[in-house]
Amino acid sequence: MAKGQNNQIDIESLKLIFKETKEQLDMTFKLADNIRVKASLAMGFVGVLLGILLSSSSLFSNYMDFECGSIGGLLVFISLFLLLDAFIVAYLGYRIETKEEKKYKKPPKPRSLVEIDDFWFSKYEDLMQKLIFQYVDSYEHNKRIIAKKAEMVNLSFLILACSLGLLIISLAWR
Repeated sequence: MAKGQNNQIDIESLKLIFKETKEQLDMTFKLADNIRVKASLAMGFVGVLLGILLSSSSLFSNYMDFECGSIGGLLVFISLFLLLDAFIVAYLGYRIETKEEKKYKKPPKPRSLVEIDDFWFSKYEDLMQKLIFQYVDSYEHNKRIIAKKAEMVNLSFLILACSLGLLIISLAWR
């Protein structure tokens, strides 16, 4: 606070900060859910595509007896390798928060709120400040995890696009 101002905290300002902080934290959890859905879609698409490609005897019959210099056969196998990579990267993006040090920080549960030291004797402003600081801490921690998840899922889609491009080129190479 600037000099000359009283040290009283405005209750309405605290309520506004609390509301905005809580909304931002809630949005990070929604974003995390959206990223998990995208990772699931990427894994599902790659799984279906791999299933189709590996069961397609016509695709591989042309390339199984390829000569040493067959570019088309090499491109098919590279694209299959990239598809597997895309699946693995999407899976890692999906499961990144399961590592102990990278778990999401959740907002405090009601039990932990009433166990705060001097909960029953604290002023409203003090409790609101504690909650705001917990929400901000959770938000900042979760934002880093979500950024890493988004990076992995985006990388998965990039690898998938490269793989599909190579597969199309290899089919055109026939």
